[in-house]
Amino acid sequence: MTIGERERVPFVGHDHFVEEWEAVGRILVKGFVSVSYFPTFLSKALFMLLSRWQPSSDSMFVDSFTKYLSPVEEEFIEDIIRKNQLPDDEDEFTDFLERFKCRRVVTTKNVPSKN
Repeated sequence: MTIGERERVPFVGHDHFVEEWEAVGRILVKGFVSVSYFPTFLSKALFMLLSRWQPSSDSMFVDSFTKYLSPVEEEFIEDIIRKNQLPDDEDEFTDFLERFKCRRVVTTKNVPSKN
């Protein structure tokens, strides 16, 4: 089972255990290394973390995250990044951060900028 919009992330169900997920990971890595097959719907950031490869830049994680979001949420976050300014509607932004259990205080200094 996976969750997300345009990039999907495996969701660990209560009936799946470490062995099953490790087997899924081995199959994904084997397919990618052997025949260059990669399920295009899976999160590239997740695959990089699972395979312990270093990303070429941090922007890959931001891109992957925005593809995980709904189109409305993606536009909301892209607008914040593009303007490098927090939104006027603090309640909406706080709700968004709480949904992802963000424990950091977000300021314009720690919001990634669009290069």
